Amino acid sequence: MENAPARPIELDFKHLFQVLPGLYIILSPALHVLSVSDAYLQATHSSREKLIGHYVFDAFPENPDAQETMSMATVEASLRHVLTHREPHLLPAQRYDVISERGNYETRYWRLSSSPVFGEDGEILYIIHEVRDVTGQVLAEQERKESTERFQRIAMATSDVIWDWNLRNDTIWWNDGYEALFGFPNSANLTIASWTQHIHPEDAQRVRASIHQAIDSGASDWEDEYRFQCADGSYKIVQDKGNVLRDDAGAPVRMVGAMLDITARWQHEQQLQASLAWSRALLESLPLMTWTALPDGTLDYGNQRWHDYTGIPIEGLHREDILRLLHPDDTAETLSTWEKAIDSGSTFVSECRWRSAADGTYRWFLLRAVPIYDEVGKISRWIGTQTDIEDQKQMLLALRESNQKFQFLAGSIPQIVWSALPNGATDYINQRWYDYSGMSVQQTEDMGWLPAIHPDQRQAFVESWRNSITAGEPYYMEVLLRNIYTDNYRWHLARALPMRDAEGAIIKWFGTCTDIEDHKRAEEELVEKNLELERINHDLDSFVYAASHDLKLPIVNMAGIFAELMRIAVFRDPEAPKMMEMFDRSLQQIHNTIQDLSDVVKVQRVRAHKLEMVDLKPLTEDVQLSLQDLLQETEARIVTDFSLVPALPFTKASLKSIFFNLISNALKYRSANRVPEISLRTRLKGDYIELEVKDNGLGIDLNKHQNKLFQMFKRFHNHVNGSGLGLYIVNRLLTNHGGYINIESTLDEGTTFYLYFKPKKS
Repeated sequence: MENAPARPIELDFKHLFQVLPGLYIILSPALHVLSVSDAYLQATHSSREKLIGHYVFDAFPENPDAQETMSMATVEASLRHVLTHREPHLLPAQRYDVISERGNYETRYWRLSSSPVFGEDGEILYIIHEVRDVTGQVLAEQERKESTERFQRIAMATSDVIWDWNLRNDTIWWNDGYEALFGFPNSANLTIASWTQHIHPEDAQRVRASIHQAIDSGASDWEDEYRFQCADGSYKIVQDKGNVLRDDAGAPVRMVGAMLDITARWQHEQQLQASLAWSRALLESLPLMTWTALPDGTLDYGNQRWHDYTGIPIEGLHREDILRLLHPDDTAETLSTWEKAIDSGSTFVSECRWRSAADGTYRWFLLRAVPIYDEVGKISRWIGTQTDIEDQKQMLLALRESNQKFQFLAGSIPQIVWSALPNGATDYINQRWYDYSGMSVQQTEDMGWLPAIHPDQRQAFVESWRNSITAGEPYYMEVLLRNIYTDNYRWHLARALPMRDAEGAIIKWFGTCTDIEDHKRAEEELVEKNLELERINHDLDSFVYAASHDLKLPIVNMAGIFAELMRIAVFRDPEAPKMMEMFDRSLQQIHNTIQDLSDVVKVQRVRAHKLEMVDLKPLTEDVQLSLQDLLQETEARIVTDFSLVPALPFTKASLKSIFFNLISNALKYRSANRVPEISLRTRLKGDYIELEVKDNGLGIDLNKHQNKLFQMFKRFHNHVNGSGLGLYIVNRLLTNHGGYINIESTLDEGTTFYLYFKPKKS
């Protein structure tokens, strides 16, 4: 059977191009994308919709953070070269970042190859642009170069002695540090003897044994410290580290290492040990508990006071021992603070309670520890102290309790209570402030009191408070504060007193704000009442004055007519003389009452007169002269003692009226059983001058008349004539000038008047 001829197959070159495993893109001469392979789309995180028909550099914008690579310009120049020179062009490795699926730029390196496709007419129809992702190779090469460069720099900069020991032939290679550090000439064919024969005899056996132990045991690392002899015979202390290199079978073939000169560090450590011994002697002599710890926080020393208090030797001290010493309530925080200090290298400070071995009680201690650094800046040791602060802590706890009680009390009383620092900054306000003002804690901290104060008073409030702080004087101001509930302002009395320390420096201000709205209104009403009373008194005084003045003339006329009648008239009625006497007495009584009312008016108006220093001795003599008839009649004795205060600040006429009333009353109300004795004496009594007027007369029943002593027209004895205005006038004259009067009296023994005068201001 003859073979049938093969039927030709039509190939879908477009589909075939798209599934090619390479990264291809076909561009027009105008550099617009015509077709793209699936592999290209996957590698560039793109899609045909975003590429086909678009200008290739619009589809792949340049990374703005990597413009220095000139990626776009370089690729475009390559494509232009193909179009211009009509030949393929290759870019070996070019960075051109692509946008990832997350929208950020990914660093990519590409190997780019561009080839022209010509038409039958010889014109370029397309450019086949192939790219290969070489990012991994490029980054690996960069890392290799950087690593090599770092190694070269370290090799040039290191002062270590580098060695390479061939374990198969026992030869050793040294770098230039061998000659620079130890002074031995360096050559290419040195044996291991160039190392072993210079190890100090006391260290040689130990070092050889340790290095062969590492080699023979299959270990990879080795390290030791020993003394190595120099060419001049001296020794250096070195720290030697090596790494064993083995073949695939695990057999050691080479050992590479480095020797570091630690002579200076070793000497420093020796000095540190000597210094530590001296420091420990010093720590033992201090009057407090001291201790030291290793860099990891392990305690390695405690002075005798530490041992005496804890009863535990610090050598071999375990965490469990610390847990037994610390108060259970303080353990977690103290150990956490200590661990944080160790990790950060910061100063350790803690207040905690430690149990005493003597009686099992706990006492408060202040723990402080500071790190000690070596020459390379690493912590080599901690030095700590434990100071007994039991007494201070108890005082602080008592103060805290007192402060809590203060805050409880401040929150209980119906006032705004507050305190402030010496600079005036408020550090406490009780809850009543927030309830009244409606301000929050944060608002009060940020804006202070001002939002609640009436706008018209804010400036005065600030200035007044600032003046008190500057002068250190008590603060006092009446201020209007807004009430959140009524949105009205109420009057408050703001007061503050400074608390001072033993040296007199202010350490705190304590203040209150008391609601005085009701008091303020009552005060305003009282002022209005007083003004009204003053008007009434003024009108009454005017009336009395006018009445006494208008009545005087008719009474005088009546007295004249009555006297003329008595002279010329003849009365035959036997009762006529008695009637005439009664009429005369009544007329005289009316006259005296009018005169007394006139005197009362004068008393009401006397306060406006200017005070003067009145000499008491001549004043008393003047009064005695006015009463000489009565004095002679009663044979009264008057004794004065004005030696301590010879003069009083008063109006002379008013003071004479006081003396006259008191002395004349003592004479009128004398006892029939004894000769009248009157004594007058002055002396200083507190902020006043005291005038004592004492008699041995009839006395006054104070139980009966205590509340009526200074009332008008009030009399306590009726067997003698009188108007009952004398004590009223004395009291009114005294109070008008800021003084007052007290009375002591016993019936049938006498009365003592104590008159208190305000001294004259200098």
